[in-house]
Amino acid sequence: MSVDPSHYLPAANGGKPPLLKLQNISVRPELNGQFGQAVSFSADRYVVALLDATTAAAAAGVGSGNNNNAQQPTFLKLKPENLTEAGTIDQLKFGVGMILESAKAYIAGPSVQEWGKRIMALLPPPVRAKLTPNRALIGA
Repeated sequence: MSVDPSHYLPAANGGKPPLLKLQNISVRPELNGQFGQAVSFSADRYVVALLDATTAAAAAGVGSGNNNNAQQPTFLKLKPENLTEAGTIDQLKFGVGMILESAKAYIAGPSVQEWGKRIMALLPPPVRAKLTPNRALIGA
């Protein structure tokens, strides 16, 4: 029985699994460069939750407050050599993507949309004709 040879599981990292980058996958090359987190290890394979910024933002509970429709991650079984810890730049890119997706979800929420409508009501009609509530919020 092998036990986490690459130390990618949460138990080996103080309860926080590292962000992993998928690499050298010849059967499904479209997965190369994507990100995930290891959730278990057995039969010489890691079970990896495939993550993207949208899934991560939804898992963080950002948006309308109703997280029942949150997209669930896809799980894959991968060899240790198909994974590497994401470097600082990759982590930064992933984090920025998550922030942008979180902001989009927040702006799409009903309370923020209500504020956009209130701002629109205060604008003169010629300006109002050129804006949407979302654009009014960005300019506020």
